[in-house]
Amino acid sequence: LNEDGRAETIFGGNYTVQSGDAETIFNKMQEVIDEKGDTLFSKLVGLGSDGASVMMGRHSGVGVRLKGASPFCIHVHCVAHRIALASSNAAKKTAKVKEFRDTANCIFHFFQHSAARYGRLRELTAAMSDEDFSSLKEPCSVRWLSLSRSVASLDKNWAVLYLELGEEAARNNPKAEGLLRAIKSFSFVATMKMLRDVLPIVDRLNLIFQRDNVNLGIIRPMVESTVLYNTDMFLL
Repeated sequence: LNEDGRAETIFGGNYTVQSGDAETIFNKMQEVIDEKGDTLFSKLVGLGSDGASVMMGRHSGVGVRLKGASPFCIHVHCVAHRIALASSNAAKKTAKVKEFRDTANCIFHFFQHSAARYGRLRELTAAMSDEDFSSLKEPCSVRWLSLSRSVASLDKNWAVLYLELGEEAARNNPKAEGLLRAIKSFSFVATMKMLRDVLPIVDRLNLIFQRDNVNLGIIRPMVESTVLYNTDMFLL
């Protein structure tokens, strides 16, 4: 806490460890914290991590070792990261969503590596509407909110993507032909529209968990309301 009694984030430093095992990481943390004060290590009350086994291991992970050194220490897996992992794993187990994501990734890379194709997308957008072209986003599983942004850009640019891929297919580009067949299929369009409705709700929950100060009392109601909202959406 600072002088005003408010929580304050201060980075202690960036340190190199010789090995990525739990013992080495724990010893380095102990060494660094001990340098700050003889009794500071025993006052450690919290550890947040990305959920890697070296950190979360129930028998000898870094979190367990810290709790042994400081009985007040609580180890939590970053909740925003857990939402991202849960969403990613759910998508992998849903064939239509996985297929959509693979197609979205192919579209991104098809245009990303060609300035000429990107230029034609901008020209088509300018000719068809008064809005500026919205750049395509990569649906990266390790970046929070990336799939939602990818879906939003595909939904907004679907018409110009259809026209440009049609032009590329007419030039006997087999990759463009495959992508054109994919994006005009009912499955792709229906999945895109479904994700366009669902993902912003999940993202709202994700952003709440990324706040500097989170009211713990709202976590359960927010999770339950998110599940209820998406469940009701599919029951309509």
